[in-house]
Amino acid sequence: MGPLYTVSDMDKWSLLFGLTGVAAFLLAVPLAITANLLTPKVASKWAATSRARTARRLKYLETRLSRLEHRSSKELFAEMFFEGLIAVWSITIALIFGLVTLYALGTIVARDIHKNIPVAVADKVFIYFFGLTVLFMFLFATLHFRKSALLALDIRYFECGGLQSEIQYLRTIVE
Repeated sequence: MGPLYTVSDMDKWSLLFGLTGVAAFLLAVPLAITANLLTPKVASKWAATSRARTARRLKYLETRLSRLEHRSSKELFAEMFFEGLIAVWSITIALIFGLVTLYALGTIVARDIHKNIPVAVADKVFIYFFGLTVLFMFLFATLHFRKSALLALDIRYFECGGLQSEIQYLRTIVE
């Protein structure tokens, strides 16, 4: 019985993890911003299609409005800043783990090619663990970027009166 994985299989997996990490890194922020820009508009249109959805959306918007009214703008901007900071640190940690994984993978593959042996199970576990950690950290960062961007949009939406006008619009639909 031959080895479960050969060096060429590990090369394919490392390429897959590497490309996934690069794609996640490049697409995380633009997709989070795009989703947050489109979400209020789509949600309002969708809420207008049924009374139950309109009531749920109205309750949600009133909760957001009360959260914004009872806090100072300094507190809101501080929360937004710290959410963004957590996201940036998550990406930094993911990049460090990614570099460690690539270094370890290169060392393992070079050693195994030199000795002409298959990759050991412990080495595969190490590589998979760090690869999944990188993926998890990018997802974690995306969620925190989204939270920060959503808070920024809430503040902007509140200051320009959009939140109040959307609540008025939905109240007219309910009545």
